[in-house]
Amino acid sequence: MMARWTNSRYLSTLPRVVNVSGKKRYSVPFFYLGGPDLEINCVPTGLDKGGSPQYLPATAEQHYEEMYDAAYSAAGVSI
Repeated sequence: MMARWTNSRYLSTLPRVVNVSGKKRYSVPFFYLGGPDLEINCVPTGLDKGGSPQYLPATAEQHYEEMYDAAYSAAGVSI
């Protein structure tokens, strides 16, 4: 969401959890930021002069769905 707000000027930190147990492990993150209808747009300070947003506006719900789809696709899981 930070990338969408800042036109990729600022990116979210990648998780740094290392599983050393040798067993499968699941992570269940919890994110709380706005209601599902909150519209996410690039903030004016995220654009260079004359630049345009890299991301289309989306609601918080749409953004989360995109991120979940990308994460599960990368893991080879279809939902």
